[in-house]
Amino acid sequence: MKILLVEDDRIAAALLWDTLTAHRYAVDLAIDGQLALELLMQWNYDLILLDVLIPKLDGISLCRQLRSQGNQIPILMLTAQNSNENVIKGLDAGADDYVIKPFNPNQLLARIRALLRRGSSATAPVLSWGYLCLDPTLMQVTYKQQEITFRPKEYTLLELFLRHQERIFSRNAILDRLWSSDQSPSEAAVTTLIKDLRSRLKAAGITEEVIETVHGLGYRIKPAPTVEKSAEVQGSKGEKDTQTQEKVLVSVAPVEERFRVSLEQKIRVLEETEVALQTNQLSPEKQEHGRQEAHKLVGGLGTFGYAKGSKIARSIEHLLKNNSLLEKRQVIRFSQLLADLKQEIALPPTPSTQESSSNSLVLAMVGDAAFTKILQQEAARWGLRLEVGSNSSTVLHRLTQTTPEVILLDLDSDRADDRLTLLQALKADYPAIPIVILSAQDSLEERVAVARLGVEQYLSQPVTSTQVFEALIEVLPLSQTIEPLDTKVMIVDDDPVMLDTLAQMLRSQGFEVICLAQPDQFWALLTTTHPDALLLDLEMPTYNGLELCRVVRQDPRYSQLPILVVTAHTDNESMRLAFAVGANDVLGKPVVEAELVTRVISRIKQLCHAGCSIAELHLNYSSYNADAQKPALARTA
Repeated sequence: MKILLVEDDRIAAALLWDTLTAHRYAVDLAIDGQLALELLMQWNYDLILLDVLIPKLDGISLCRQLRSQGNQIPILMLTAQNSNENVIKGLDAGADDYVIKPFNPNQLLARIRALLRRGSSATAPVLSWGYLCLDPTLMQVTYKQQEITFRPKEYTLLELFLRHQERIFSRNAILDRLWSSDQSPSEAAVTTLIKDLRSRLKAAGITEEVIETVHGLGYRIKPAPTVEKSAEVQGSKGEKDTQTQEKVLVSVAPVEERFRVSLEQKIRVLEETEVALQTNQLSPEKQEHGRQEAHKLVGGLGTFGYAKGSKIARSIEHLLKNNSLLEKRQVIRFSQLLADLKQEIALPPTPSTQESSSNSLVLAMVGDAAFTKILQQEAARWGLRLEVGSNSSTVLHRLTQTTPEVILLDLDSDRADDRLTLLQALKADYPAIPIVILSAQDSLEERVAVARLGVEQYLSQPVTSTQVFEALIEVLPLSQTIEPLDTKVMIVDDDPVMLDTLAQMLRSQGFEVICLAQPDQFWALLTTTHPDALLLDLEMPTYNGLELCRVVRQDPRYSQLPILVVTAHTDNESMRLAFAVGANDVLGKPVVEAELVTRVISRIKQLCHAGCSIAELHLNYSSYNADAQKPALARTA
């Protein structure tokens, strides 16, 4: 099978090339979108592996252009971790699937196999013809459960025939599928390869003719003979899996050495960027160059075992995305991040681990390091995850990447004014997130200042860890008190795919769901169905989510109705606007089912805490409507 790899980062491309060729794929490399288009006009490919950020023609534009031309080749998109906007744009542009950098090679290969199966008549992972079986995962061919050894090109040709058992392949078509564009064998090479494949199959004991010559057209696989089903023998599967994994590791090793060399070059670019920032001589070109190098490090560092380094590189990339000149505090932040990155890559790499997200996330900034450690150790017992931010910048930056269920903030420091400023910013930008305060001052002045900002809990130090966790649990929305079966949710989204996706997520948990794809029919449906919660897409034609939110809040019947805005734009300004018009929460796309259900229930739970049950909410609807039917004189009496 032949893959077009579109990637401008040489190290990432080398890693992908070695991984794919180790699994017997023919690979062509394009380092920009324009070259990819030219190759696609000249050659046939089974799949495109496409990076989003490439020169000349970006990956999303390339994907959109191919689909507009009617090209339905499977496209697997490569994108940086947490870049939800790129994922959504890519899928909307026509990509079939995506892999997040840094990626696991085995996961990447599995997604490639899945897309190739989707594009062929074969639906099962193992391709078969009678007793002849080919397992793409193990790169193993067996006949009557006995393994057959093939040369790489023989294996690839057999896989091609087995995937497309109804198709006739000409010699030119086989050349296109099996050889890279930089190789130019003659048609005689195909004839020889067919002969060798037939001999190999015959030597394995297959008496039937497998490959048929269709004179004047080419070759195809003959109809499979009828066989009785037999039990599969799995004894050596684990061993074969291990051998396959070892092949991948061997191929990755030299790439890792090249990555270490390129890492020094990328760090030098970032050091030059730092100097230019400090001397106020950073040109837009240098800034963009630095951003590109940081972006490449995001995927590369994570792939080679530097998960923390990958996160630091992402923060650097985020800083350099700003087109305007960076402020002094951002320049200082850049230098801190670069120093942290150098320190991180000086350490040996560590295998990446998947962090559990089942517990509620608490974002904390506590001055006492020893007490912080105790809180981190005990958090799991309370069903919580405690993530610590060392300073205000860290906390604010982390909030752009994730949404904690509660924030724990220590005001007991020499710079208490700064902490109050941070508290003010948090309540302005994230009013839906409850905050618990720790303070040793315990003055009326401070308590009033904190209360004015709407803080949920104030704890006077000294306190025990148990008291802290009890306070955190108290302000957390307790979703268990709301039954989905009692809850009706209305979703408004002009995208039918997203509308159906959100509806299925909620229905699977027992919610009653009302769907609306035409925003101009919103009011009529709202006033006849009276939902318990409302999900509004931010960007829609005719009336957008912010406008609909304003309309809802203007009506006394719906002043307490929980509203969640769903958007791909989770920047501070978009979230501020959503909260300003009356939204209770903001959900970023792509939406995770568990998070969606938790957020919906949490907002309804908060409504109940405010003293209004779902039943009372329905009573308000009915009584208001009944009152609206009375004559004006009767209503004023």
